[in-house]
Amino acid sequence: MRKFFIILLVLVANITLAQTNKTFVDVSYITVEGKSIFNVEPDEIYLKIVINENHDKKISLNKLEKSMFRVLRELKVDINDNLICKDYSTNLKKHFFKSSDVKQKKEYELKLTNPTITSKVILALKNIKIPNVSVDKLRSTKYDAYKRKALIAAIENAKQKANEMVKTLGVTLGKPLFIAETSLNVDNPYSKKMSSYSRYNMDYSVSEVMVVETPVLNFENIEIESKVEIVFKIED
Repeated sequence: MRKFFIILLVLVANITLAQTNKTFVDVSYITVEGKSIFNVEPDEIYLKIVINENHDKKISLNKLEKSMFRVLRELKVDINDNLICKDYSTNLKKHFFKSSDVKQKKEYELKLTNPTITSKVILALKNIKIPNVSVDKLRSTKYDAYKRKALIAAIENAKQKANEMVKTLGVTLGKPLFIAETSLNVDNPYSKKMSSYSRYNMDYSVSEVMVVETPVLNFENIEIESKVEIVFKIED
């Protein structure tokens, strides 16, 4: 009896599966893929700033930090809202004939809004002996809006391809039977270490940085890609 019950369950499962897979068996259909790509200029640039105290030059972490705050304020950067400390660590080294040497390090994240001010900030920080600066990621405040546009454009692309295919066959394109978003890239962080500014004159004060012809960084646009798969009914 138990064996019969198990066989019955298997038969029911197979029938259910067959019904599920029968979606388009009774109709003529065509499957197409649509794709679209939008390139969006980033308007949020995130810098990673690492400050290490320098015992050899007797520059403390606190002194470097205060210099950074001063420079950013002079460059009109809102440090209250756009600067956050992400990590603070100490490295304790013991020597046989020396006292313990404690080296401190802090990592900051700074949000900026355009390449021009980003270039000036990087140059000014290098001038106060904070060279460890890199672009951590790029974002766009218009990302969600362009993501929706990319999806609509991908659907239109699929419909256009389907129309061209059935027109060649001499039949008519019917209503969509199935649609799925197969690929939509997420927020595209852009990580890249900054190239050295050593080829430029670094002997600028902050006031001079504001007016000097600072080399402006060029950032790649954020690529938003959308893909869809659509099954259309074919009318006779």
